[in-house]
Amino acid sequence: MQLQIVATASRPSVHALTTPQHDVAAATRWFAQWNCYRAIVDHDWMSHAAIAATIRGRLLGERRMPFRVLDLGCGDADPAIRALEGTAVVSYTGVDAAPAALVEARQRLAAASFPADLVAADAIAEVAARADRGSTTDVVLAGYLVHHFTPDLKRRFFTDCRRVLAPGGEFYFNDIHRLPGTTRDDYLAAYVDGMRGWQPMEPEAFAATCEHVLAHDFPETEEFTMRAAADAGFDVSAALLFADPAGFHRLYRFVAGGLA
Repeated sequence: MQLQIVATASRPSVHALTTPQHDVAAATRWFAQWNCYRAIVDHDWMSHAAIAATIRGRLLGERRMPFRVLDLGCGDADPAIRALEGTAVVSYTGVDAAPAALVEARQRLAAASFPADLVAADAIAEVAARADRGSTTDVVLAGYLVHHFTPDLKRRFFTDCRRVLAPGGEFYFNDIHRLPGTTRDDYLAAYVDGMRGWQPMEPEAFAATCEHVLAHDFPETEEFTMRAAADAGFDVSAALLFADPAGFHRLYRFVAGGLA
């Protein structure tokens, strides 16, 4: 099914909707228009600053010993760099399937205070492969990635993230969520309406971002997220660390046992 969108700075409208598919090339194509992503981060329209600050605060308080980080869907690594600044991180591996993202990440990580590697790969395939070969890490980050997946792939992703974590490891998961009792159509109507406040944004960038949201956003509710994490073997008690006032952008910390 083709997605056709009429978008202006005031109101996009949807003529057809797709169903979730694990199409890495399609989902990452938007990142080739890097000005869209940077506008969102720089203006903090998706709470990147608060999420990074919250993660950093937990890592500074909980992880005094050296630790390793696997960042799945790392983008340009800017959120991770902010979250890891001043912490005891000793190695960082960022994974992303978008070439444009990795070009930017390489430049930003050159000035980071910790060793860093980048892997050009599908995050689902990469975390599964690492789990299968017994590779472990101490902290997994996944930001604004999972809402692109089918429900089954979302559950599998949680399970594989649990498998790569050492005992006491932490999974910091932030994503877009639907509110309780709402459908995807309800979410799209509310979220795209809220995007009208994302100014200043060039009309072309706004249209491209709307198209990306309408084609690739399939968020779940908090209930789904908590169940997927619990079924994967995480401790989900006191998991929610941050939610924006609208309830769309949320950060959770799931623990692989052994860490209070």
